[in-house]
Amino acid sequence: MDHCVFLSTVELDPVSAAIRLRTECSWSHVGFMRLADSWTFSAMEDGHGVAWRAPDVHAKILKLSAPNVDAALAEALSQQGKPYDAVDITGIALGFNWAVANHFICSTLVVWAFQQAGAPLLNPTFIPLDHVTPRDILLSPSVTQLL
Repeated sequence: MDHCVFLSTVELDPVSAAIRLRTECSWSHVGFMRLADSWTFSAMEDGHGVAWRAPDVHAKILKLSAPNVDAALAEALSQQGKPYDAVDITGIALGFNWAVANHFICSTLVVWAFQQAGAPLLNPTFIPLDHVTPRDILLSPSVTQLL
């Protein structure tokens, strides 16, 4: 396994704090991590959208194992360069589905990628793709903590 799923949070970041509060979870971000150098691939509102990023020295990280993570990452990589869905994250904060087609938030990218790889982390009947959060991924029976 060359990659893993990761959850992260930056405790002093107000946006991270708001997401943690709204989702009742200690983690505010999710994506894929290359284990060799800790670079991450995810969707973020930093002007790059879906992209690779250098490790964040301020982030607290939880590494997770999941079946077919490398296949899911390959699917996620096909979305590189797509925009971050700031409208959707605002909708989640307010309790609405405001997802925009061909835009991603971090949790939607990860769950979508695993679905495309044939290894869904969540049952879409019970947790629709447009309402997934890092907490949902953490609670998935398909993930385990990497030690």
